[in-house]
Amino acid sequence: MRFFGWASMAPDKGLRAVGLAAGIALFVLPTRVEPASAAAGPDPNSVAAVEKIADLFAKHLAIGGGFVYAYSPDFSIHRSESGKVEDGVVWNQPPGTPGVGGAFLRLYEFTKDPRWMAAAAAAARVTMDGQLLSGGWYNFTDTAASARARWCYRTTVANDDACERIDGNKERNNGTLDDNITQSNLGFLIWYDEASQGRDPAVKDAIKYGLDRLLEAQYPNGAWPVFLGRVFPHRLFAAAWRARLPATWSREWVKPPGSALVVNDQLIRDVIRLLLTAERYTKRQDLLAAARRSGEFLLASQLPGPQRGWAQTYNLDLEPIWGRKFEPPAVASRETAGAIQALLQLYLRTGEQRYLTGATEAAEWLRKSRRPSGDWTRFYELGSNRPLFVGRDNKLTYDDRDLHKGYGLAGEFGIPEVLNLVDKVVAGERPDVFNGWDWVFEPTPSHGDELRLATSQADKDGRIIEDGWIQSSTLVQAVRALGRPVDERGE
Repeated sequence: MRFFGWASMAPDKGLRAVGLAAGIALFVLPTRVEPASAAAGPDPNSVAAVEKIADLFAKHLAIGGGFVYAYSPDFSIHRSESGKVEDGVVWNQPPGTPGVGGAFLRLYEFTKDPRWMAAAAAAARVTMDGQLLSGGWYNFTDTAASARARWCYRTTVANDDACERIDGNKERNNGTLDDNITQSNLGFLIWYDEASQGRDPAVKDAIKYGLDRLLEAQYPNGAWPVFLGRVFPHRLFAAAWRARLPATWSREWVKPPGSALVVNDQLIRDVIRLLLTAERYTKRQDLLAAARRSGEFLLASQLPGPQRGWAQTYNLDLEPIWGRKFEPPAVASRETAGAIQALLQLYLRTGEQRYLTGATEAAEWLRKSRRPSGDWTRFYELGSNRPLFVGRDNKLTYDDRDLHKGYGLAGEFGIPEVLNLVDKVVAGERPDVFNGWDWVFEPTPSHGDELRLATSQADKDGRIIEDGWIQSSTLVQAVRALGRPVDERGE
């Protein structure tokens, strides 16, 4: 990984134009149309304020059309979630390129201003340039020609044999399904293709290639590998049987096998959301079938009562096992909430009651496991359901003090909203949260008040500086706060 530590902020040197990527065809699109009224869209003043910030990103922060997480005020230092990144690197996890690119598309939907479609086109081009032969995307894309030679990008490497001849980079073809990376990039391309009315055949080709390779990677039991460049032999993964609790488990970390089955970080939920979106876009029944197989795996890996939630990681016998050193075998509240969302979406798409039953049983466990403080712990001990924590020393503890840093071990984790969705679906409603493109933006951290920041704190150049940085998440969340077009909500 090509990361460095946090760097000190350089003095502000003013704006320096970087501009949109060269070579992107600018489409002839309708001229700008302001929202007619509050009923037809968001407040025009709010839209204009967000556009000012977006203009800064499109004209001055784009790196070959792509984006990272944060920028110093003079734009000289770029950051990802892991620290400083080298020049020419763009980030493939929202709120990086797919997040900001999606923000441009949302602004185009509201305004019909062709500059936002042009900015989205540049983001789509750099997205396609980052697609690997495995069909997916790694955490970041190198845009510099010298660095690209180390990677198996579809646009530069002819085939898998040529890819294997690249030395010195074990990640060279490792498209990942972790953290919604490959899912959000394919979702952004599908969204862009629809919004641009399919004007670029290369986009359709990248989408089809990615979806085809994704389906090839799915295991027979409905689960998925974390890395599309490290798919294990399918014969190892029998059709899913029912999860069970292990007779014993070590309270000391045990390195998981490469063939471990992963629900962690909402991997399967995010694949299901992509597949169901892509099925509507392509009308391909094999995508729906793959989504249903993933649903079968979720039902099979749901732990036995009374702890009807999910673990983060399983062995091939569907027993919870260790993941990373701070991810013990346990019932995981956050991942359980994500699995519930996936099952609800499958239920609404197929009408099959078993998906709803699995979701409601898991929701009941979450309700009973809520702490008196009103939140949840990330982990609950197998069998006892006792809140379980990981200390600063990576040792398991029941004490919620002096905990492992940088990993949420207690919180709401979006669970109240998920329980509310369960209640609505049980009542016969079809929540519009399952429609549209908002899932492409996730996981994008929210500061909670981006729209107010956009309308009151942006300087004359559109910069909002928070904790010393211009943050992509602020733009993405401000755009999301504007709402969604009526036709996207299915109304």
